[in-house]
Amino acid sequence: MKQLVPQIETIGFIVRDSPSGKALKIQINNESDTYLAKIGTFELLKTLKDIKANEKLKECNAFFIDSVTGMLNDRGEPLTNKEIIPFINNTFGKPLIGANNSHVEYGALCAVAKTGHEQGDGAANKLMKAMQGTSVSKIPITRNYKGKRVINVTVMKMFGINPNPTALLGATLVRTKE
Repeated sequence: MKQLVPQIETIGFIVRDSPSGKALKIQINNESDTYLAKIGTFELLKTLKDIKANEKLKECNAFFIDSVTGMLNDRGEPLTNKEIIPFINNTFGKPLIGANNSHVEYGALCAVAKTGHEQGDGAANKLMKAMQGTSVSKIPITRNYKGKRVINVTVMKMFGINPNPTALLGATLVRTKE
C-alpha cells in the first residue's frame, strides 16, 4: 500500500469478531512495530452497522480487511466479500488492503495473497520429514514468507492513484468484478 499511496500514515483494521479475527489481532499487536504505517485501530466487528458507526475508523487513512465474510446486514443476514467490500469503500472512501485475491477482485486496492504453492511445498516438506522418522513435535511451525502481489486497477483509477511504475512490477493486475 505504501508503494502505491506513500502518504498513508494510519491503517485501521476491520475484521469480523471471530476466533480467527482475535488471532489476527494478537499477530498484528506482536508485529506492528515493523509496519511502515501506524496502526490507527483494530476493530473486531459483527455488523455493517458496527462498521459505519465506528468513530475510530473514520480517523484512519486506509484499511486492512480480513475475515469479513459473514458479517451481518441490518436484517441479520450474513454477507459475502462481494457485498461487504463495496460497503466499506462507499462508507469511508479510503483505500483497502485485502488479505487475498477475492478481496482485491471485489474492490480492495491491493493484497499480498498467500500462494497455494508455498503452502503445499511447506506441507510436503514437513510430511517427508515425518515419514523419515522426525518426531512431529520436532518439526517447527512455520509461516508464509512469499506472496503474490495483486493490485486492482479499477480502484487505482477510482482514487486517482498514479504510482511509480516500479510499484507495479511483478504484480498481478485485476479489475473489480461486477
